[in-house]
Amino acid sequence: MFDSERIILRDIFYNLKEKSEIEPNIGVLDGLSGIMIFDYYYSVYVNEKENDSNIEHYLDLIINKINSQNIVLSFCSGLTGFMWSIDFLTNRFDVQLINDSIIEDIENILYNQMIKDFESNKFDFLHGALGNALYFLKRYVNEQNKLKKIKYSEYLIDTFEFLKRISIEEGHETKWSLPKDKYNKHNIYNFGLAHGIPSIIYFLSKLLKYKIRENEVRLLLQKGINYIMNNTITKRNAISFFPTGIIDIKEYDINDDESRLAWCYGDLGVSFTLLKAAEILKDETLKKKVIDMLVKSSERTKLIENKVFDAPFCHGIFGIAYLYFKIYRLTNIDVFLKQFNYWYNVGIDTYYNNDKKIMNFATVNMGDKTTKLKYGILEGISGIGMVLLAKNYRIDLSWDECLMLS
Repeated sequence: MFDSERIILRDIFYNLKEKSEIEPNIGVLDGLSGIMIFDYYYSVYVNEKENDSNIEHYLDLIINKINSQNIVLSFCSGLTGFMWSIDFLTNRFDVQLINDSIIEDIENILYNQMIKDFESNKFDFLHGALGNALYFLKRYVNEQNKLKKIKYSEYLIDTFEFLKRISIEEGHETKWSLPKDKYNKHNIYNFGLAHGIPSIIYFLSKLLKYKIRENEVRLLLQKGINYIMNNTITKRNAISFFPTGIIDIKEYDINDDESRLAWCYGDLGVSFTLLKAAEILKDETLKKKVIDMLVKSSERTKLIENKVFDAPFCHGIFGIAYLYFKIYRLTNIDVFLKQFNYWYNVGIDTYYNNDKKIMNFATVNMGDKTTKLKYGILEGISGIGMVLLAKNYRIDLSWDECLMLS
């Protein structure tokens, strides 16, 4: 590990320690729970002292926020993400961080919210039903009590039934539309991992892996993949294979909808999800097609052309780097390792670009182009820190399940 990277990690750690009390959210991707996970990893792998972690400090901050203000329930910013983090850390400490009766009360709230979101077609992973479903999937996998495991399996079956009910089936394809509202009167088929159909592909792949409604899930998964793969951009010299999303209006042309290079939208997030699905389906044909797409996408290195305007994970430099890191681990193809190193070094250089240092990791608002230093995993320095830890230490990578990458 170079001193330049060690300096950045230390800067991230102390900034988070100093600024954590002003973080308004408690979720795992946008909030204190994600900061808490980075702190735990930093303590274990950098300081090599698990007991040095500030888990109790962050738990106190989170519990105080839960008791004193209205908390959103989402995976990204709210209570579901906090509960996911508790389960994640509990399985590492082998110590119960929250009382069982409190967990049960909270889970009843989360389940009811999940059903409510599905009934309004709000399947969104970050802010809707699939985030809750991912939490219940984690509980199902980790639970040892037989009766509780049955309860979680029933929650997952409910999720599958809703995904089937709100789907739109057309021959050998199945798609899912975003909910309509007063601003959106048309069907929109979102191709982003953060909010759209790829997150459903990811979740169905997980259900298949754990043999939940195996035959029905396999069929729905395959038809969802068919829809994604049959709707790629076909114009010559297009920079991306996948669009941002398809809109059910006559004027829409998929060839005018090239997507960015990022985790949230575009070829990297979509292709990684398809690659994982191909692995679970044991579909070598799909795997080859997706790898060919990714090799072609590896030619994309220009920041502005690929809509890369900042460093954080969601739609920035370090998210791109980490996806190539994961793709390399899946495929062992050297071009992806080369791309990981390229984007990672671009990110390191961003920190040292001027004397602003940590402020160079600020998130850019795509509307008014203002910048703000954030602290969470998705759009903040915790996520950047996790990528640095992954590069320089042999860390357990299962943390990235909160980003649908494990």
